[in-house]
Amino acid sequence: MLFASEIFSYRLSKTEKLEGTYTADIGNGNSIHFAILKNTDTKSFEMTPFYVDASRKVKRLQAFTSRQMFSILSYHFSNGAVCVVNYDEDKKQVQFVDFNLETGAVKKSVREMKDPPSNVFRLTDRTLLVTFDKKKNIVDMQTVTDSEHVVQTQVAISKDNEKLFRALTDQTPDAINQHEFVSNGSIMERKGYLMGDELVYTMEKGKQQMQLFRFAVQGGNDFAHSVIETGFAKETKDVSNYYYDNKMVFLGVGKQDIQLKTFDALTSRPLRQISLAENLKGIVADSALQQYTKTALKSAIKSTVTINKTKAGKLAFRLDNVEQAKYNYHYNWYSHHWMMHQQMIMHQQWMQQQQMMNQQRMMNSARGFGPAPILDESLLYLAKEKKLPSIEFVLDADLQTANHANEETIYKNIDKDKYLDSYKENKTMKNLTSSFTDTDMRYICYNPKTKTISIAFDPL
Repeated sequence: MLFASEIFSYRLSKTEKLEGTYTADIGNGNSIHFAILKNTDTKSFEMTPFYVDASRKVKRLQAFTSRQMFSILSYHFSNGAVCVVNYDEDKKQVQFVDFNLETGAVKKSVREMKDPPSNVFRLTDRTLLVTFDKKKNIVDMQTVTDSEHVVQTQVAISKDNEKLFRALTDQTPDAINQHEFVSNGSIMERKGYLMGDELVYTMEKGKQQMQLFRFAVQGGNDFAHSVIETGFAKETKDVSNYYYDNKMVFLGVGKQDIQLKTFDALTSRPLRQISLAENLKGIVADSALQQYTKTALKSAIKSTVTINKTKAGKLAFRLDNVEQAKYNYHYNWYSHHWMMHQQMIMHQQWMQQQQMMNQQRMMNSARGFGPAPILDESLLYLAKEKKLPSIEFVLDADLQTANHANEETIYKNIDKDKYLDSYKENKTMKNLTSSFTDTDMRYICYNPKTKTISIAFDPL
């Protein structure tokens, strides 16, 4: 066995070449791990799934085959199957692929889609695909339950609201996932939230104003629009925001104090204002507040606020600092892994390019002419972001400041890097992707020397 915690291994055949892996947590201690394989004879690609149940038993399911490399948009669990939503750029279509966990069978359906959706919202049992069509002034939505149940709806934008709609969609909003906890959150000026049967989009207009847009998922005519005036002073260095339970919370960072303001998102009425220095004494340590503020006031830093619910109905606030030029919001852990894998490939290609360029530079240098090549920094591998000061505290639902530091949150905030760091320098483990259950980290990886795929776990 490659690892003490290995529960399954599979040796590739001569005609199989691993292109990547993909891992998804499907709830209740279950996970599914995909090996993306290329058949060197047929030149086709295979999405080969391995289902791991709560007792860590592994079952290989039937593979899904495509002529094109996969571009996975989302996944969810519904009606006894894991539904994967894949976009085929070549055929200009979105594919809904069901992997039945009991029978192991696979089936699919397809729909035409000229471009990938603007936003993807993944829930535990369905996926919502949202496309902003600025030519026709419509919002197209597809609610995916499984390959046989895809409901398409549209919201038509009136001429009176075309200007507002185009202002919102001038940049693609970040789709915020509120069904898992993602520390740091988004720093985009435009954010989208799926709340029941309603899509809520927020758009910052400087530090003093927030515009809200509400679209009905079941479709209809137009959207509801409202404005919140935040009331922060012009001297405020930074203002960030988060939407929850029909409320907007704003974090304002100033030289003298850090403030939280909450508003009723339906009426735009202010609800409560909190000074961290005054109202949270005894809850937030002075040293932690000073350290956080010192970092937050730096010009390169963007502050963020996120909320995680507790099992007792309280609000677990987290204030973070991120390096604005380097930070990206990771919607869903699986997506982060997929991006990291693509960046690894990009880095390898960049290294090969640099070797060729260095050889050419040496030849040019020997000849006595030619400029040194300029390195394309955008191709450099994404370095791990250093951890910056953060603050966590729990408030009552009405934002009273009673201390509930020991409240257990609904969504765990797992330090995933803590578990993954030990594998980063392991040369026998390539293409590692993982998921986190309540009890363990599940992962799939590849040993290039033995050409073996392994599935293993680490207890949390």
